[in-house]
Amino acid sequence: MLGGHFAVPSAIQLPLRAYNPDRRDFVLAGLFRTAEAKIQKAEAVREKQRQNVIPKFLHITGNGTLGAVVRAPSVERASREWMLAELDAQIASGEQTNLQAITQVEQLEEAGKKESAKWKELATGAVELQRKLSVLQARRDCLAARQESLAHPKNQRDQPQKKLSRGGESVGSSGN
Repeated sequence: MLGGHFAVPSAIQLPLRAYNPDRRDFVLAGLFRTAEAKIQKAEAVREKQRQNVIPKFLHITGNGTLGAVVRAPSVERASREWMLAELDAQIASGEQTNLQAITQVEQLEEAGKKESAKWKELATGAVELQRKLSVLQARRDCLAARQESLAHPKNQRDQPQKKLSRGGESVGSSGN
């Protein structure tokens, strides 16, 4: 009933995009749109924080010594929030640049040029970008933990201090 000879199965060569759907053009375009939206949002927050800190700083410089002492903590808090927003904007921009670099490296791999000088240059650049992003993220985490620590009463600062010490270790060991 069932019989006969069957051909030996052989491998079928598929294009990379067929078996790795994350590299399809519309997926990459979506990633780039998301990265651009993240940059715009981070820049808007950064600008808002900048506009928040400048009047406070100008107000503190225009008053006498007592007024400056009273208002100094609010200026310091606002400037830390501005620094966080600045780091967030730098991280968002770095992530987009890193995505572009990785995409170029992957395109060269797809074209079979993995051992070329161009591929090595782009891959090395992508690794350097990733390291810089790690340092920026660690700095941001340290600043956020420090800010969180200062927001708690002195007797409840243990958890943020642990985060801060871990963040300091990662920044210190990053080599930058």
